[in-house]
Amino acid sequence: MKKFILINGLLLISIYNIAAQETGNGLSSLTIETINEAVYEVIVKKNEPIDVTYEKELPMHLIPYAVRNDKYISIGSAFAIESNKYVSAAHVMPIGDGSQYREVFIRDKKGNVFEIDNILNYSDHRDFVVFNLKNKKAAKFLSIDKNPVLNEKVYAVGNALGEGIVIRDGLYTSNTPEQENGEWKWIRFSAAASPGNSGGPLLNKNGKVIGIVCMKSSNENLNYALPIGEALTEKPIAISHKQIKYGLDNMSYSDYDIYHKEFNLPDTYKSLNEKFEKDTKEYTEKILKGMFNKYEKEIFPRGPSQKICFIQIIQRYFPIL
Repeated sequence: MKKFILINGLLLISIYNIAAQETGNGLSSLTIETINEAVYEVIVKKNEPIDVTYEKELPMHLIPYAVRNDKYISIGSAFAIESNKYVSAAHVMPIGDGSQYREVFIRDKKGNVFEIDNILNYSDHRDFVVFNLKNKKAAKFLSIDKNPVLNEKVYAVGNALGEGIVIRDGLYTSNTPEQENGEWKWIRFSAAASPGNSGGPLLNKNGKVIGIVCMKSSNENLNYALPIGEALTEKPIAISHKQIKYGLDNMSYSDYDIYHKEFNLPDTYKSLNEKFEKDTKEYTEKILKGMFNKYEKEIFPRGPSQKICFIQIIQRYFPIL
């Protein structure tokens, strides 16, 4: 049975509990069943309530029922490619960014929650993470196709808008070089992608994975996926590579740098997260110290060129610092 969901005027076809022999989008019922079992939500656990007393009761009824009663926050998608090998987008899993959410989990269609064990491969530059789970083997997983055909039909699968796993079709339209040095080419496709689709699979017409959904276009229906071959490298390594602009809020001075760090894998999610956080903190202190040394003679109080504090009038009777 198909389930149709209308969100913001967009018709989504839920792949949960579809039992038809053939589907209108061209995928067989067997392929749909495999997708149904092999694609997961990426979730984080809500923070425990803190000891705060409010003057009046909060209007919790304004929050959608499913969100209000869920112990977890749905943040993206992931999928299985082997019995204990799973793939998602790196930006879905907050490694090294100091997030208040210290753990990430995945959840299947039945609501079962699984803990991540080891990170097997990772790159925030290419935007992928490969990992396995504790005490969980996937009953079904998706096949891989590293040689997709341009202009053929594709399917974007994922946890669109946090409302459950959906599947939407379009075309593999073109390739475009990676922005910094053209090290690889992004897959561009026209299948709809929404917030929450990140980390989900981009499938070819036969239901095989050709890419990882990573980005969406803001103004037109051209979305981006990382070719799956870029995530299946033989060398197990975690790479963080970022172009950094840095400065201080009360100064007009700013500089640019490239942050690059590598750690050997496999490693636990917690351990790798702590390593990147520690290294990022040391790097930040270093580059800010360098900026102060560079502009030492110009920064207040040694130089007259900086306004440390200033008032900006946003509206009448409302000055802000």
